[in-house]
Amino acid sequence: MKKILSAFAAFALVAVVGCNSFTDYSPKDATPEDKAFGDSLSEAIGSSLGHDFGNSLEQVDSTLRTKFDKAKILEGIKYALQNMGDTTDFSIRQGLQFGMMIAEEMSGYEVGGVPVNRDKLFKSLEKAFMGDTIPADKLMEVQATGNLFRQRANDKVEAIRKAKLENDPKAIENKKAGEAFIAKKKQENPEAKTTANGTLVVTHQEGTGELIKGSDNVKLIYKGTLTDGTSFDDSKGEAREFNVGGVVPGFSEALQMMKKGGKYTIYIPGPQGYGVNGVPQVGIGPNMALVFDIEVVDIVK
Repeated sequence: MKKILSAFAAFALVAVVGCNSFTDYSPKDATPEDKAFGDSLSEAIGSSLGHDFGNSLEQVDSTLRTKFDKAKILEGIKYALQNMGDTTDFSIRQGLQFGMMIAEEMSGYEVGGVPVNRDKLFKSLEKAFMGDTIPADKLMEVQATGNLFRQRANDKVEAIRKAKLENDPKAIENKKAGEAFIAKKKQENPEAKTTANGTLVVTHQEGTGELIKGSDNVKLIYKGTLTDGTSFDDSKGEAREFNVGGVVPGFSEALQMMKKGGKYTIYIPGPQGYGVNGVPQVGIGPNMALVFDIEVVDIVK
């Protein structure tokens, strides 16, 4: 263990000493032509990677992108290029790669609101890594425990994220507006039916045969709009096939109150549509109520 710590200390010292220069790892017998090619190769790859990294950064979510500092990213790249070329550094490079993988995972939990004790993590890792090899069945047990805690952490991150979205003023406002809109439609259509979770189903033409089941596929002609009439999805008169269980909850519930040949309008409360996430790219905000005009063309068993 002392040797490993010494190696890391030496690595840090090399980083400090070599911070302003690049070590030449090129073959000692390289010809001038080889070096000229190497220069062109280096410039071409550098330019390609630089643009690739820059463009990739632009694709990152805007909130997360503000946390990135291009100068610091370059520090990290320069650090690696200056100090991680010699094959004698292989073990340290391997450790850094593993460390970066672990740090990325832990950062995901921390940013998501789940605390991580990095000191405890490293001590536990160190004890296991430096200890004796364990039998395969024991390894599977340890891995299963680790995966269980990973899943619990991911569930916590998702719950925290969802709670934040649900408490967003716009999500609350949209939810209340949708409830009022659907209540008004219920008054206008006293014969309409309501699903267990609040989706209103207005029947314009009753279908025939059996009710649609959750395991069925259906062919529908439909148009989806917001409560102000803005269209966000339209089959344009053509029947499209869907699995009943593969659509948003309110839509799925409403379909199971329909029959082949029927024509309906359904009013879906925000939480039973796309919920707090919405679909911003088509104009559906958090907890926005949805309206669908539907014709059931066929039921596919």
